Amino acid sequence: MVPNSTSQYVVVARVADAFGIKGQVKVRSFTEKPENILQYSAWVLEKKPTGRQSFDLVSGQLHGKLVTARLAGVNSRDEALDLKGADVLIPRAELPQLPEGQYYHFQLLGLEVVDIDGQRYGQVEDVMQTGANDVLVIKGEKTHLMPYIPDVIVEVDLDRAIIRADWYAEL
Repeated sequence: MVPNSTSQYVVVARVADAFGIKGQVKVRSFTEKPENILQYSAWVLEKKPTGRQSFDLVSGQLHGKLVTARLAGVNSRDEALDLKGADVLIPRAELPQLPEGQYYHFQLLGLEVVDIDGQRYGQVEDVMQTGANDVLVIKGEKTHLMPYIPDVIVEVDLDRAIIRADWYAEL
């Protein structure tokens, strides 16, 4: 699951654990390529109940499916462990502009899904990556799994918060 955005920030990763003894953290990235989070030099970490803290990214690298990162001011394993579970946020304005007709997963969350006849199915609760194509998890009276492919998705209207689809749950 890709977490939703938080105000002007977007959740791009989560601190999974400490790494080593010198204050590095292991991070589970939600970006298409995990190492893409290393392009952002300023991270905001949010952990309840402590709130938000800003950190400068000193260094980082891909480590298997995770990313290891050194954050300025985090100098011990105990300090890194205190960050475990924190969401990594970046300003929404720093995200690369996508081509026309492409959307970040967080932009689809919460949108109302209707078919071309106006039948309402519910709201997008999650976007699953299956390998072949993404699948929208739609929660309404029932839970529906809708393929996110051009043959099905007719329109995504972010201003009206709606997705129109050529798809019928009963089939």
